[in-house]
Amino acid sequence: MKKNEWDLFEPSRQSLFAMIFIILKFIRRIVRIGWPIILGIFIGRSSGTDRFELMITMIGSLSMITSIIAYFRYYYYIKGEELVIESGLFSRTKLGIPFDRIQTVNFNRTILHRIFDVVEVEVDTAGSSMSEIKIDALSLEKAHALRDYLLSQKAQHTTIETVNEEGEIITVSKEVKEELVLDLSLPEVLRIGVTQNHLRSTGVIFGALFALTQGVDIGMEDFERLLGVGKYSWLAMFVLLAIASFLISVVRSGLQYYNLQLWRTDEKYRMEAGLFTRREVAALDHKIQVIHWSDNLLKRILGYFDVYMKQASSQALSLSKSIAVPGLRQPNVTSILQNWLDEKYQPVGTWKGVSEHYFRRRIMYTTLFFLLIGCGMIYVEDYYSLLPFVGFYIFLSISAWLRYVKRGYFLGENVLYTSMGRIGDNYAVTMLHKIQSVQIRQTPYQSRRNLATLMIYTASGSLSIPYIPIAEAKELMDVCLYRVERSSEAWM
Repeated sequence: MKKNEWDLFEPSRQSLFAMIFIILKFIRRIVRIGWPIILGIFIGRSSGTDRFELMITMIGSLSMITSIIAYFRYYYYIKGEELVIESGLFSRTKLGIPFDRIQTVNFNRTILHRIFDVVEVEVDTAGSSMSEIKIDALSLEKAHALRDYLLSQKAQHTTIETVNEEGEIITVSKEVKEELVLDLSLPEVLRIGVTQNHLRSTGVIFGALFALTQGVDIGMEDFERLLGVGKYSWLAMFVLLAIASFLISVVRSGLQYYNLQLWRTDEKYRMEAGLFTRREVAALDHKIQVIHWSDNLLKRILGYFDVYMKQASSQALSLSKSIAVPGLRQPNVTSILQNWLDEKYQPVGTWKGVSEHYFRRRIMYTTLFFLLIGCGMIYVEDYYSLLPFVGFYIFLSISAWLRYVKRGYFLGENVLYTSMGRIGDNYAVTMLHKIQSVQIRQTPYQSRRNLATLMIYTASGSLSIPYIPIAEAKELMDVCLYRVERSSEAWM
């Protein structure tokens, strides 16, 4: 037996460089919780005070001490049929993960990991009572040795029963084959960045500008002098903001989805992506609860969808997690659905729509609001602002109509599809035996018109079918619950 394999059976610590990542993780946790206090001290500090420097010193010292303790109290090793993790800052905890509960062993490598030639190891487990295990930093040799051993033991537990020529039932290892489903080139990744939601980037820019201008008295004249465009300053700011948001979205998508590869095995999808931080994640068939796929106007022109595989997670603090795969063509989406649903796959027949009151109620309140504001504008003779105001009302009205037209569902023998959207389309599908509960909701408006909204809950979130007749909602609920009770398949 190799030395690095033999070391797996003895309690071992992480790489010494793990202390760096533990410190950074501890600081991030403090900043995430106490950033308002830190920001207030930073903005309010003056030349005569050193509160900010004192806080930084305290945080640094506390991080260093706790990280050193955490490092020396963390051990991992193999014992019998389990991977054992011992950890704890003050109280000692010992966690054993049986090999047959291990689903995947993933590696993450940030720039710092690459500089120190180490890797972060994530062990994904099955079942809601156990947590994913994360080892902050291991040498490449030990990380590969640990993954190879765990997956080899997992393969021994992944067996199937068959009958030989003599009619005897024998157990053999299940052969696992991996097939490349998607391999995004750099131009395709950049096209994905072009079609992303740029509002998030806009929010980042506004947040940065807000932080920079705190305590600085800047008026309209200062903006105009800074931009040098006089009365067109706001137009110039809008153009610059749009360009900056666009560039940020493209760069972020390029970093996140660089060299994205999607692989398919007999029981899971595995995705690798990232430029500076190379991430490897997996979506296992039995853990996937709902599959969403959506587009927008630009994505539709380019002919691809973003697919989200929402799966039940074993993380105690997160009931669900989603694996996002961008840039999939319609045949790719169909292939994913066929692989996941297997013999349950059923293409959508005829969509059933929702009541027209879904549109009427929305347009009624929108019209009432705009009438009140519009009358106020006319009263104060603000006719200049009235035209864009009316244009915005027309946009919202068209959006409400499209939202009504695209709402629908299709109930198959073993699957449920839902659809929604406005400018873009958004679809979802789940297997009926994965449904956890079904609920009928009614607002006073719906009750007066014998309508209801049907809520379908899974372990990774909910689906809704709004504004359908109450009798139809009860019938759908009965059908779904009957299929769940009749099925002997596990939801995960």
